[in-house]
Amino acid sequence: YLTKNQKLGEVVTLGRLEVVMRPVDIEELGLKRYLNDNNFFADEIILKKFEAKKLITIDNSNFEKANLIIDLNEPLKDNINKYDTVIDFGTSEHVFNVGECIKNISKLCKINGNIIHSLPANNNCGHGFWQFSPELFFSIYCEENGYQNTEVFIFDLTDREYIWKVEKQNPGERIELNSDVPLYIACKTTKIKDKVPRVQQSDYVFRWEDKKNSKDKSEKKFLSK
Repeated sequence: YLTKNQKLGEVVTLGRLEVVMRPVDIEELGLKRYLNDNNFFADEIILKKFEAKKLITIDNSNFEKANLIIDLNEPLKDNINKYDTVIDFGTSEHVFNVGECIKNISKLCKINGNIIHSLPANNNCGHGFWQFSPELFFSIYCEENGYQNTEVFIFDLTDREYIWKVEKQNPGERIELNSDVPLYIACKTTKIKDKVPRVQQSDYVFRWEDKKNSKDKSEKKFLSK
């Protein structure tokens, strides 16, 4: 997600991230020295491998010894510290008030900072409360809401070889994905302004604004482009 000259800077993670890679992947990527048999948290990887200046972890409980105990269902205080990189790798799906959670993620991010998600997208029913679509992230993280350089990817949990970039749909169209395997969605965006996001599903907004005759609407597609 980072270009050559980008750094993570000061990082906050939702939850204390664990390393869930196969031993062969850990060996191949040279990560073994950052781990030990009793500690499979990713703290040292973030701080030393990716050279983050600082790492703060947030959780709803201290069961994994997070730095801050915060309920992301509730609005964060206005004086909360802000960070260069906010990482949400598998937390938002477990928060009931997911809209407030995403607002809190934005509040934690500095201007010109990055937000990175990796969350369930499809065929993960029961893993958490929610599964996420490209439409959600394209609608939230748009320039009108104070974000830019938003990128969305889909990957298959059963096949580590491929990751697909999702192109933003044309006005009035939908991105619809069907799969017979568990899919995850990854999203990266840069926050450029502090704004309260206005979020509506884009194809309905297109119709409401009379830009397309309702009888001429696009048919649903079996697979996304």
